[in-house]
Amino acid sequence: MADRMILNVGTSKGATHKIILEGEKRVPLYGLSIGDEFEGSILGLDIDDYKFKITGGSDDSAGIIPTC
Repeated sequence: MADRMILNVGTSKGATHKIILEGEKRVPLYGLSIGDEFEGSILGLDIDDYKFKITGGSDDSAGIIPTC
């Protein structure tokens, strides 16, 4: 299990933000797959009114996770 997760979040207006999750905050994301959507509230941050969709990723050795 990784020590932390880094989320690179893109907005509909083209801006990007980096969210770093450490400790127990990353647990709700385990088991989700590309294409899955989730509410911002599960991250335990002050972003309850946001929805997220997983569109890609990489593993702990920086290998790209395929989107197909």
